[in-house]
Formats: sequence, C-alpha cells, structure tokens
Amino acid sequence: MLSRTADHLYWLARYIERAENTARMLDVTHRMSLVPNAAQSEAALWRPPVMIAGDLAAFEGEYGRYNAASVLRYMALDENNPSSIVSNLGRARENARAVRVSMSSEMWENVNALWLELRQRIRQASARAL
Repeated sequence: MLSRTADHLYWLARYIERAENTARMLDVTHRMSLVPNAAQSEAALWRPPVMIAGDLAAFEGEYGRYNAASVLRYMALDENNPSSIVSNLGRARENARAVRVSMSSEMWENVNALWLELRQRIRQASARAL
C-alpha cells in the first residue's frame, strides 16, 4: 500500500513539473517571438519547443506548419499529445485522485481546481472559436 501511494505521489509531482516546464518553454518562445528579429522566420522560432519535447514527427503529421497558434494548441491543449499541458495535468489529477485520502484536502482541492479551471477555459475558448 505504501509503495503504491508513494508511486502515485511521485508521478503526481512529475506530471505537474512537466506541465510547468512546458508552460515556461512556451512562455519564453512567445516572449522571443515579440522581439523584432528579421533573421528568423516564425517557423524557426516555434519549432524548438516541439523539438525539445521530442514530438516533431507527431506535430508535423497533425499540424504541418510551425506557427504560434499551431504550436501553442499542440503543446498546451492537444489531448492526443501526451506531453501537452492538458494531458500532463489530467494524469496528475488522476494520480491525486488515486491517493486522495493520503494527501491534505488543500492539496487535492488545488489540483482539482486547476484541472477544472483549465477544462472550463478550454470549453470557453472552443465556444468563442465557433
């Protein structure tokens, strides 16, 4: 029992860390895209985050072009991408739910609230896009 709980807590932390690292990488890329730089095209700026994640083939098969919208959608919101922010937070929530009795209620509430807010924002963005 202890081993299973430790495993879930470990992976909960790893998935949250992965989501945070992806968000930071996208933030840095976005900030770099705001700096005027005639030497680099939009594709040259937005390809590195996908390359760092090791998802070049999967991205190119689904989206094709490297631009801000497609990379952000793939790296943050694509549930089919196992390294996306939404996928990592979903797996973190599942691990938290598995050991809910072993963690503080504040921790569970924060993980669950983050997941629910993310899902709500995705739905709102989808509704605006229609």
